[in-house]
Amino acid sequence: MDEDDVAASRRFYENTSEREQITICMATHPPKGGLWKNAYADLSCQCDRFILVLGGGYTEVPDGFLDKNKKHDIESGKMKIVVAGKDGLPEDKGCQNKFMFYGDFPGYYCTFDDDIRYS
Repeated sequence: MDEDDVAASRRFYENTSEREQITICMATHPPKGGLWKNAYADLSCQCDRFILVLGGGYTEVPDGFLDKNKKHDIESGKMKIVVAGKDGLPEDKGCQNKFMFYGDFPGYYCTFDDDIRYS
């Protein structure tokens, strides 16, 4: 995608009154490291909500896990990071964690793998 494509995509996805909401959910665990960040960079401009479920040994969101841009997305409500098995969430089920919120949001619910580039 070039810059014009990205700009057109953002305009479409910012106009939520004319379309269904799009939720993306992804699961990750410590051995994958920061691979999810590449997928997030590729997909975040194409959704209204991005949920990252941490499992496989994560007990909390680690310090330094997020850069400034992702912190902004959390503050704006676009991104949410949760830990499987914590705060009343279901227990950790590995890669199946990405289905944890299926049916909880109106519109489209899409799941993606954390170790694939989508650009």
